[in-house]
Amino acid sequence: MQTKSKLQLIKEEFDTKQEFKENLVHLTDKYLVEDSVFGLNGKNITEYRKGYFAVSGEYDNLDEAIKNFSIGDSIRIVENSTFQVGKTFDKLSKVSESYSKVMDIATGVMMDR
Repeated sequence: MQTKSKLQLIKEEFDTKQEFKENLVHLTDKYLVEDSVFGLNGKNITEYRKGYFAVSGEYDNLDEAIKNFSIGDSIRIVENSTFQVGKTFDKLSKVSESYSKVMDIATGVMMDR
């Protein structure tokens, strides 16, 4: 049985996304993020160092990326100017064929699909 209302769940997701955005803004204000993939581990921000990143959208600013970000997604930041939203996977075999852009996180190499 679910104890939280739908409205409460939506608010919690919104708050989590806002906190994630604020952490990324702080990071990009303080440092030049050359090419890194970030996601949420619970409510904590995590930088992925291995696995595969499947791109579902690319944006020129963080606000647009966050609008298209869902809990469970990740964001790749390139030179503090390009923001890609997508999913991370530990194995290439788990990446759906529907993704046309997939990057090996460890090497930064985009893979042909």
